[in-house]
Amino acid sequence: MKTAIIVIILSLVFLGNNVYSGERNIVLNKYPDLKIGFTTANFLRVLPVTLENTNKLIDFASDQGFTWIELRDPNAVLTLEECKKIADYARGKQIGVAYAMGVGLMDANFEEVFSRGLANAAVFEGPRTARASCGGNEFNLDPKKTGWTLAELNTLITAANKAANQAKAMGLKYATENANEVIKGDGVTSFGITEFLANVSPNVGL
Repeated sequence: MKTAIIVIILSLVFLGNNVYSGERNIVLNKYPDLKIGFTTANFLRVLPVTLENTNKLIDFASDQGFTWIELRDPNAVLTLEECKKIADYARGKQIGVAYAMGVGLMDANFEEVFSRGLANAAVFEGPRTARASCGGNEFNLDPKKTGWTLAELNTLITAANKAANQAKAMGLKYATENANEVIKGDGVTSFGITEFLANVSPNVGL
């Protein structure tokens, strides 16, 4: 079974009466064991990825009662030393950190970014995942594109399995996401995330 990694973007106003405050964390009445967090991708325009800005977001998470954040570092610009400092700071605030990049499997710079990102991801206490996109620039180049060709699907499968093996060797799980591609293609000329997941290694998470 594929591991599901869910990034939850929540508003306290939206949650309303469905939330109560535990000792320090947001707790859902119906799902009291669910850990609530947010992705820092929401703040990238106003708080670009830096050590200082990430620590500010950890402070915000702690102050508001979240238990974890997804640290979105699209091009793995944070250095390993910066990530170690962030991990120490998050640990002191009792905030878990999931690390995520923003490159797609077929992007020209995927391997370069992913290799840096893997080293970064390994220092954090959290779900022990290294997340990166599945679809990438191929959808930006063709705005009408909704699925992959068979050749593209085979390229994606090979790249995903390689990334998953690299992550596993570092004690992590490579996790991807459904974004631009369709959920399911026609199985002949168009393929989506369903066909992708059906053919990749169990080490690939969603």
